[in-house]
Amino acid sequence: PAGGPTQAVSETPDAACNKAQFVADVTVPDGMKMLPNARFVKTWALKNIGTCAWTPGYTLVFAGRGTAMTGQASFPLVQEGEVRPGETVNARIALAAPGELGVYRGYWMLRSADNKDFGIGDNGATPFYVEIEVAEGDLYSFAEHLCEADWKTGAGPLPCPGQENDSRGYVIS
Repeated sequence: PAGGPTQAVSETPDAACNKAQFVADVTVPDGMKMLPNARFVKTWALKNIGTCAWTPGYTLVFAGRGTAMTGQASFPLVQEGEVRPGETVNARIALAAPGELGVYRGYWMLRSADNKDFGIGDNGATPFYVEIEVAEGDLYSFAEHLCEADWKTGAGPLPCPGQENDSRGYVIS
């Protein structure tokens, strides 16, 4: 006799397609203090642990919980190319701190090109978040001290402020 017993597949084909793993807060660690209405860019390192590639049709979307800290409902995940399974991407969103003092948390998810939301965790359904504390006082303003840092790329040191079209890279505020 040929063959043997067959095994039924219990998972739907796209059940494991879109899943992410939180790797790190690249910018704005949890609880970072900010001045009221300060603009900032939040970056999460997220790993594609699903079976589908993330293409330019994928976006970061506000999950409807907490404080959005932005007027924009979604942000592109990748501008070009794709994030294949096993690869990590730096997911960036431009935000602004609320005008009132307090602790704020905003929850975010990813949205596939076919408009299905997904996130982190075993089932890929948990949102990731940004958490800041809006405070007054003597907070250090990186923007005010931008040119006190040493800026360099593989091409060498960069002037500050720089020129936007400098082929070596540039620093502008």
